[in-house]
Amino acid sequence: RPEKAGDPTVLARFEREVRATAKLSHWNSIDIYDYGRTADGTFYYVMEYLENGSLEDMVRSQGSLSVSAASKMLQEIAEGLSYAHEKGVLHCDLKPANVLLARDGRGIVPKITDFGLAGLAGQFAGAEVRAGTPAYMAPEQFQGRRIDPRVDIFALGVVLFELVSGARLYARENEAATMHAILGEPVPRLKSDRVPEAVDEILQRALAKAPADRYATAFEIMETRDLHHLPVVDPQGDVVGILTR
Repeated sequence: RPEKAGDPTVLARFEREVRATAKLSHWNSIDIYDYGRTADGTFYYVMEYLENGSLEDMVRSQGSLSVSAASKMLQEIAEGLSYAHEKGVLHCDLKPANVLLARDGRGIVPKITDFGLAGLAGQFAGAEVRAGTPAYMAPEQFQGRRIDPRVDIFALGVVLFELVSGARLYARENEAATMHAILGEPVPRLKSDRVPEAVDEILQRALAKAPADRYATAFEIMETRDLHHLPVVDPQGDVVGILTR
């Protein structure tokens, strides 16, 4: 944005986003085609154009997704995160607004974007990382503790809750109240006739307060066996098949 173009901190963050994202080449992350500076010094990058809006738009327009659709979305986002983490890149601001939607032969494909807070994992060792969207931040981000890929696992859990329930898990009136909820409030149980125990267990583990109690990697979520055998339910509530990867 022109009004921020002279801010060296914003420029440095923008350049870090471009360099981090350009390292990634995966069907579940946005493609960066080119970047550089114009003759007048403006920093820019060129990314693929997607017409289908974001995951946030989808939830706003249709409310909660079926468990099978939400689980498929979870698996694909986890694939993109797993690839980024293997490259040493943390996102640190994962949320539905930062997941854009593409269409291909497989249907809707989520693509992670806006790595504006991203960086190499080693850069964050022992660092206080408070920047981000409070409702999706892990406890250790608020506490200034060392962070690692498990901050993105926590955010992914918040996203899954939103997809399955249609409601934002940590919707509070201000950042202080949000932080208090994330640090101290237990995660609601979602197990019901509509939400299988397997999905609720994934939520509970991904959203654990202590990083050691979460999944260690996004790959672990992708390979959760029960997640691959969920019923596919149509809009009328009828089971029409079994979800497979």
